[in-house]
Amino acid sequence: MSGRNGRWLVATMGLALLAVPSHAQLTTFANLHTGGSALKFTNNGALSTFGTNTGLAIPVTFTYLVDNNTGLVNTTIAATMTVTAQVTGGAGGFSQAMNNINLVVTANTPINGKTNLLSMLVSSGALVKGSSTTATLGGTEGDGGADTVTFTSDFLNFAGTTVRDYSITNTAITPSLNALDPNGYMKTWLGTGTGNFSSDPAPQAFIPEPSTLGLLLVGGLIPLGAVVRRTRPQ
Repeated sequence: MSGRNGRWLVATMGLALLAVPSHAQLTTFANLHTGGSALKFTNNGALSTFGTNTGLAIPVTFTYLVDNNTGLVNTTIAATMTVTAQVTGGAGGFSQAMNNINLVVTANTPINGKTNLLSMLVSSGALVKGSSTTATLGGTEGDGGADTVTFTSDFLNFAGTTVRDYSITNTAITPSLNALDPNGYMKTWLGTGTGNFSSDPAPQAFIPEPSTLGLLLVGGLIPLGAVVRRTRPQ
């Protein structure tokens, strides 16, 4: 290969690499688990819904997978959860469009005086059958995802995130998803839920406001030396 041809090949390969679009590097920052038969799809035709079996808050276990300024990372937190969602548009068989998804996870015991582990508002998503006993409700904002996903928390800051993603996988569904109701919607079922929540980049831990920081110092929850190191000029 001549020097000229070699330089042309290298330049062409460089342009090809530049043309490859970048994709989000999602970080799963939290997950949760429900008890058995805790979640429910209710067939009411065009008014079908997805949510908790009782219609009220249900017990869940919740885990942060990233730093959140509480020291509770990879630690199971006892909590309660409410979740509601509505079918939108006409019947979609075993893949049903959903909207107005609202999920709230609340710690049973306040952490530094706060309880909002995670709240999520979603404009739209899809509930899709995986097998006769599994179905996943999920959606993405950014990186090609057309949904609007908003996360808030007392312990994580999502202001810098550009992609937000969630999935709630329902397992052990009964009765099995073997046939649709005559109205074209899934038949009413109960399932166990596992939720995963992700973003790109990963959310950052909230830094306490000065007044809150003072209370934590008085209470002895943050070592004074840690604060001195944090505020030392760079």
